[in-house]
Amino acid sequence: MPATRRIPAPFPSPHSLSVDDKNQVVWTNDFNNGRIYRVDITTGQSTEFLMPEPHEVRDLTVDEHSDRPTVWIPSTGHRRRW
Repeated sequence: MPATRRIPAPFPSPHSLSVDDKNQVVWTNDFNNGRIYRVDITTGQSTEFLMPEPHEVRDLTVDEHSDRPTVWIPSTGHRRRW
C-alpha cells in the first residue's frame, strides 16, 4: 500500500476491495489502521483517507447507482458515505 501521508501506516493489512468500473477506481481498506485507500486505475495515483474515529474496517462496497463516486463502509450498525 502506498504511503501518501507523512506518517505511513505501520504493518498495512488490506482486508477487502471494491472496484468502481464506472470511474476506474479501486477502493481498499487497511484493517489494522482504520484507513481507506482509493487508487485510480488509469494513473496509479492513490489517495489515503483516515477514518473519523477508531474503527476496524472489514468491508466496503462501491455504490454503482450513485451519480458521483461513492463507497459504503459498514460501521457498528451505521453506514457512512465517503
